[in-house]
Amino acid sequence: MGRGKENKAEMYLSPQQKKKFLKDINSNEHLKSLIESGLKISFPDEFTGVCPLILNEIDGGKIPLTPRIDSYGHVYLCQLFSGENYSIGNVYDNILTKICESDRLSHLVWFMRYGMKYMHECEKCVWQSACGKGCLALALSNGSIQETDGECELRREQLTEDFLQCQ
Repeated sequence: MGRGKENKAEMYLSPQQKKKFLKDINSNEHLKSLIESGLKISFPDEFTGVCPLILNEIDGGKIPLTPRIDSYGHVYLCQLFSGENYSIGNVYDNILTKICESDRLSHLVWFMRYGMKYMHECEKCVWQSACGKGCLALALSNGSIQETDGECELRREQLTEDFLQCQ
């Protein structure tokens, strides 16, 4: 993340800030009428839903990611990964196509898919079978693949709201 690491609090909305933002949107009469007429306002799935790295079925066989190359040449699978442990290669050592075909990429995806099965907080959650478990890069930045991304409350509320609308 580079110099931005010190400014992370200013760059991202906390779950509480997202919740307040959504509440403000839903209480604004003009926006309510736009939403009722079909406008959808939400946060991108890659931050609140499921990491595309752990999906078993991917549309068209393509993983919808936005890779990042840092100033040292390290290639990461998405914008939120940082640290050499989560780099899939280095453009100063190899070309990008070779990096994307490497065992390092396969090992990292396996690590993510396997590790997310053991998120401690998810074990007791009523929504565990419906939840995408969020952003793995944010979970790792919280300390471990076994931690959550900190967005659980927001996802629980969204899942509850979706469930109630189906009733």
